[in-house]
This record gives sequence, structure tokens and C-alpha cells, in this order.
Amino acid sequence: MFEKLDETKYFLEQMRLNIKDRRAFKHNLSAFLSSGRSVTFVLQNEYAENTKFREWYEKKKEEMKTDNLLNFFVNKRNYVIKEGPVELRGKIFLEVHDAITISESVTVIKKRPDGTEEIVHQTEPEIKARAKPKEIKSSYQLFFEDYPDKDILTLCEEYVERLTKIVEEAKKIVSSG
Repeated sequence: MFEKLDETKYFLEQMRLNIKDRRAFKHNLSAFLSSGRSVTFVLQNEYAENTKFREWYEKKKEEMKTDNLLNFFVNKRNYVIKEGPVELRGKIFLEVHDAITISESVTVIKKRPDGTEEIVHQTEPEIKARAKPKEIKSSYQLFFEDYPDKDILTLCEEYVERLTKIVEEAKKIVSSG
């Protein structure tokens, strides 16, 4: 089960590294979904002979059935395995910084009654602030069509956290007996 959890984390990292390569991302997402779902299957198989684990897991299954995120990922895995690839939506975020310089100078102009002007006093411009040169930063996020509120990587991280917690709880149950 630890191997499957590690495999799930591996595919999450591959998704992070391939966020801009849609093909690679989708392949790694499919593998992530399959390996993530396998964590509890392997857990059940590994501890099948342990009575404390079986009692705990019966209760845990009921708890997991009410967890929307776990159910979402189970359904995604089932879809990928049985029906086809998951549809994704991408968003590109651009942040543009441009250079500006703020300076200050004073010019005193004397206006005569006949409408002519004379510069009486003028100071050299003094630079008060200078911004960085133009810089453009971009980031890219992918979203499930049916879960547009959080990006896929964030959801997958939350899923891995839940799976990790389940594995750690199971390990404690087994080692306490």
C-alpha cells in the first residue's frame, strides 16, 4: 500500500512537471487516478487477515462514502477506466509589469501683462522612484470540466493527503494489536 501511495505521489509530480503538455498531463492524470484508487484496494488486501483492521475498515468505508472528494476521484477513475479520457479546461494567467520612472522638478514662469512668459527658475529633474523593466509572468492551470472551482493539481494534492491519512490510520490500527 505504501508503494501504491508513493506511485500516486509520483504521478502527481509528473502532472506538475508536465502542466503545459496536455498529452503528457492527461496520461499522468490517468495513471494518478488508477494508482490512487488502488491504495485502498491494496490496503485491504495487505491487512485482510487482521481482525482489528477489518473492524476499523468497515467503519472507515462508511465514512469514506460520505467524503465528496474521495467519491469524486473514485468516479473519475471509473470513468477513465471504463469510458475514456477526462475532459480538461485550461486557464492561462498573465501578469505584466512595466517600467516607470517618477521624477520631480520645479519651473517658475513669470507671466507679463502683455502675455509673454519668462522662465525665472528651473530645477533639474530629480528621480523619486524607478520601477523594474517590463516583465511578463505566466502561469497555467488545468481544471476538470465538472469541478471548475479548484484546479486539478490542488484537488489531487488534497486527494493524496486524504489517502495518506487513511494509510496512516490503518498502520496505527494494525500496529496497536
